[in-house]
Amino acid sequence: MEATQVQQLKLNVTNINSFLKKSNKTYIGLKKQNSTLLSNQIQRRKQEAKEKKIETRRTTGFGLGKVGDKISSTGGSIFDKILGFGSFILAGVLVNSLPEIIKTVRGVIDSIVEFVTPIQSAFNLIKAFMEGDFNKSEYDMDKKRVDDKLEELNKDGGLIDQIAEQTGILEPLVKALKPAIEQVRNVIGGKRKVLAVKDGKEGVKDLDTGEFTERQFTTSEREKYVSAGGQGAGGAPSSGGGGAPSSGGGGAPSSGTAIPSGSSGKYGSLLDFIGSGEGGYNSMNQGTQGNRIVGSTGNASSKIGKNLTDMTIGEIMDRQAYLMNRNNPQISDYGIFAAGKYQIIPDTMPGAVRGAKLSRSDKFTPQNQDKLGMALIMNKRPYVGRYLRGEHNDVHGAMMELAREFASMPNPDTGRSLYGSGNKAFHSVDEVREALIRARNKPQPKITPTTRDKNNQASVLNTTIGEEGSTTFVLMRQQVVT
Repeated sequence: MEATQVQQLKLNVTNINSFLKKSNKTYIGLKKQNSTLLSNQIQRRKQEAKEKKIETRRTTGFGLGKVGDKISSTGGSIFDKILGFGSFILAGVLVNSLPEIIKTVRGVIDSIVEFVTPIQSAFNLIKAFMEGDFNKSEYDMDKKRVDDKLEELNKDGGLIDQIAEQTGILEPLVKALKPAIEQVRNVIGGKRKVLAVKDGKEGVKDLDTGEFTERQFTTSEREKYVSAGGQGAGGAPSSGGGGAPSSGGGGAPSSGTAIPSGSSGKYGSLLDFIGSGEGGYNSMNQGTQGNRIVGSTGNASSKIGKNLTDMTIGEIMDRQAYLMNRNNPQISDYGIFAAGKYQIIPDTMPGAVRGAKLSRSDKFTPQNQDKLGMALIMNKRPYVGRYLRGEHNDVHGAMMELAREFASMPNPDTGRSLYGSGNKAFHSVDEVREALIRARNKPQPKITPTTRDKNNQASVLNTTIGEEGSTTFVLMRQQVVT
């Protein structure tokens, strides 16, 4: 019995020992697994903390919300806080400077567009010529843009003249390019196109056909159109050419057509009618400020110490350029804006001079001012000239063209001047209509009477018919022998 109990006791002890060993192994295994899991968890947390720190640094450079969170947080290094604060200040500077940044970027983009657009137009015209589509109206704006660029290149003091001055003995050869460029302009036909807005849409109008082709303006074209007295597509009121009255009203370039000899005499009555509302041969002003014209006088010598008729056209243009420079005072004893009997403004003067076949060295005499006036109504506003010559019967259209050119002429639809800033129509719609009809049907030569006394008499020796049917009277004084 005892032996059996002893054996049972040994067996129990053995079983317990075996169980304890097995349990100990299981415990050790679980402990190792727990240690591994704990270690992995610690590593994972470290990795997440590192990733979060990197992500926070990235965000502080671009987002104000993250920067604010970073600064207000008590955690993170002093470097992180300094970086976050600097980023916040930088972001504030950028926000405050945003309008100027946008303006600068826009200016760069506009400059690129202004440079590329004429080149693209030239390629469009070459393509149209090769494909036989050159005369399609869809290329009118391209013709206008290329012509404007060529005109700028070829104008007095333009790039051709500048290059010529630098070439020494080759100067005559370089300047010989100018007539060739004019021939190219004539072939392109861009002189007959003007910027226009119709039904709130920007585009170009063919002066010969009256056809309007929609095409969005560039920034400079829009500014040119508005400053010339038009209205933008959004209906913005015209600035009147920097606040100036008179000439330059629709942005139409000179057609380059030569003015026939004696034409100013043939249409002298119309010129006097226009001048009666614009000014005299020594009239001038210095533009406008607000809604009033400044520096206005019918006697230029009282303002600038010199009569306009005693100055050369070049002197007039130089004084106009002086006033147009914003660094110079507007009201002074030097600057001129609108000049002479036809109140020709700076933007209009070069084209009028070319159209009148004059130069900077010619005097701004009454006779030459009349030639410039003829250039305005026959070249710059050819629709008026075509009406006067009987090539069409649209007197309303001719009246509108006069209103675009001269601030004193009323819009035939409203009876008011197209220009604001102190400018008012001087004539009624009926008066303008009658003046055009009279000049068309019964052109009167403009003759300046000679002084007569008992020893002299003015005799008409002969009468000849000049170009375009103009009548030329040749007068001679004869000594009367008694």
